[in-house]
Amino acid sequence: MTAKQLLLHMTRLAYNADEMALLTSVYPWTWRPPGPAVRDPARDLTDEQARAKPDGWHRSILDILRHVAECKVAYMTQAFGEPPEPLGEAGQTLEDVLAWLDAAQRLVVARLEAIDEADLAKPVQTDHHGESAANLFWVLAQHDVAHGSQIELIRDSMA
Repeated sequence: MTAKQLLLHMTRLAYNADEMALLTSVYPWTWRPPGPAVRDPARDLTDEQARAKPDGWHRSILDILRHVAECKVAYMTQAFGEPPEPLGEAGQTLEDVLAWLDAAQRLVVARLEAIDEADLAKPVQTDHHGESAANLFWVLAQHDVAHGSQIELIRDSMA
C-alpha cells in the first residue's frame, strides 16, 4: 500500500466508516464491525437536536459539523487553490449542512486522488498543518475522528 492509498483509506474511513467517525454520530446507523452498518431509527438526529446546546457544551452539533466542513474547504483552498466547482453555502438546516459537509469531503478526496505520490512529501501553503501535503490530509482525517467523538458525547448527554 502506498502512502497515498493509505491516506485515501484513512480519509474515507474517518469520515463515514469507522466506529469513531464523524458521521457515525450524525447519521442513523449502528456500526457492527466487521459487518455492515444497520439502520437504527433511535439514532435519527433531528434539526432541533442538532441545534441544541446541552448544559456544558458551548457548540451545537450543527456548529461542529459546519466547523468541520469549513476547515476542509479552507485548507483545500489554501493548499491547492479554489475548488473546480462552487461548493455553495453551509445553509441553516441539518440537511443543508450535511450536504455542504459531503461536498467538502468530496473536495478533500478529489484533491488527494489528484496529487502525485511524490508531492505528498512537499510542504503546502496553509495557515496550519502545512508541513507536507500528507500531514495535511492526515490532520483532516484525525479532525473528523476528534469531532465525531465530540458529537457522540453531546448526543449521549441529550439521552
